[in-house]
Amino acid sequence: YDRLTLAVLHDQAWWKGESGDAASAVAVFEELLVVRQSILGDDHPFTLATRHDLAWWRWDYGDEERAKTDLGSAFRDYRRVMEPAHPQTVAVREDLDFLDFLTAEGRHGVPHRQVRDTPQRVLGDLPGLDFLQPAAHPADVGTIEP
Repeated sequence: YDRLTLAVLHDQAWWKGESGDAASAVAVFEELLVVRQSILGDDHPFTLATRHDLAWWRWDYGDEERAKTDLGSAFRDYRRVMEPAHPQTVAVREDLDFLDFLTAEGRHGVPHRQVRDTPQRVLGDLPGLDFLQPAAHPADVGTIEP
């Protein structure tokens, strides 16, 4: 698999969700997660980011309990792999806290973009993996064998 193709699939899943098709976003993220886990492993930052975003789109799709469970699991792994103060670890923790707040307030079905666009979000936490991936340079584009 080409690294950039996997990044494009990640972004495609994200934008499917942004367009209002959370079911398709979840389906693409689920497929991408299997590929990333098999190629990169469970602890790779791109795999963790896929798990994070999959949990969010599960929330939009209406599977709120699984979303919170998956986000909690992703947070524990981020904290172990990336360190507690890493911006992505902090972002996942804030996402989890916000979902807990929404649940406690009985505010089910609040769309992902309303959470993402709150001022409490970490600067640089952008859709997809753009903030994690360096700009592609022709020499850096390679293929990852399955």
